[in-house]
Amino acid sequence: METIHKWMPHEFRIHGPEDGNPYKDHWISMDVEGPLGCKSVPGFYDGNGEYVVRFMPEIEGEHFL
Repeated sequence: METIHKWMPHEFRIHGPEDGNPYKDHWISMDVEGPLGCKSVPGFYDGNGEYVVRFMPEIEGEHFL
């Protein structure tokens, strides 16, 4: 388990489809469960087949991705 500090952004990158229009035809999101409940964090296409989700905790405590 990795420690992510309050207000410190953490980035998750995965390789995905490049076909079609990746800005419109594909999307990515990540569910994060923490002290305030479950939150869906949207991601974006970053080019070269990479999709990115950035998460920054708003409160201290354990967060499960």
